Amino acid sequence: MEKIKVHFYNARAGKLADKVVGIASVFSHVELEINGVCYSSSNRDRGVRSKVIDTSNAQKWLSFDLKKNIDENICLLYFESVRGQKYDWLNILLTQLIKLNIQSRNKQICSEFVANCLGLENAHKYSPESLFFKLKELNYIWKDRRENNV
Repeated sequence: MEKIKVHFYNARAGKLADKVVGIASVFSHVELEINGVCYSSSNRDRGVRSKVIDTSNAQKWLSFDLKKNIDENICLLYFESVRGQKYDWLNILLTQLIKLNIQSRNKQICSEFVANCLGLENAHKYSPESLFFKLKELNYIWKDRRENNV
């Protein structure tokens, strides 16, 4: 079984939209990596997709091996079942910002996709930052030596 990694993008290191998110959150994006390929839902790529991403820049990415054994085949099957779903701007507005708990049936944001892959309940409620803290709480990840004030 291949180790699964999770990568959190530093909001303050990105483009203007990331920096706006960075006013209220440390992270603006999250990726799940299996066998060197990253899986997520991306507003830049317009939804759920897979691609190879260089996550080696520690100024931009905070990376962890998942401590919990997650079956990568379940993650990949989930990805295939939702591949191409659009990015969920309504979730960003109504659930992440206004907290109305609105869930789309056929759209996802990055943290929702990763939380679904990991089998977490109420995946649509997670932002990248709240997912980071939930994974720490569940002991799926541990404090990284590069982690500063998170």
